[in-house]
Amino acid sequence: MNTHDILQLLRQGFQVSIGAATSLIEVLQNLQKSSDRFSELQIQLTQKVQELAQKGEVTEQEVCRLMNEWLNQQQEERSSTFTNENSDGKLTFSSNGNKNAPETIKKLTEQVIALRIELENLRQSD
Repeated sequence: MNTHDILQLLRQGFQVSIGAATSLIEVLQNLQKSSDRFSELQIQLTQKVQELAQKGEVTEQEVCRLMNEWLNQQQEERSSTFTNENSDGKLTFSSNGNKNAPETIKKLTEQVIALRIELENLRQSD
């Protein structure tokens, strides 16, 4: 073995060591980049969850408001349909422009009949 081969071998060993160190640094940098990216994704996910929760809260409030308005409207329509009681205790019906008044009366009558039958059946079973 001559000195030239030994120097070449030492030089190659030195280059392998530098290459390994460089590869290790790159891997560590990639791990740091990966860690940074993961942290960024976690932050984005948290922000998205908060945004969706806020949208859900607003939607829930809007639905509640709309339902309350609808229920109040239904209640007002019902209270304008039955206006007062006569001296004999019967309710006076006022249609107030309700074109479906006869159908409504028929349905209510059927419901009253069904409730009376059910009440009678309950009384007999006791």
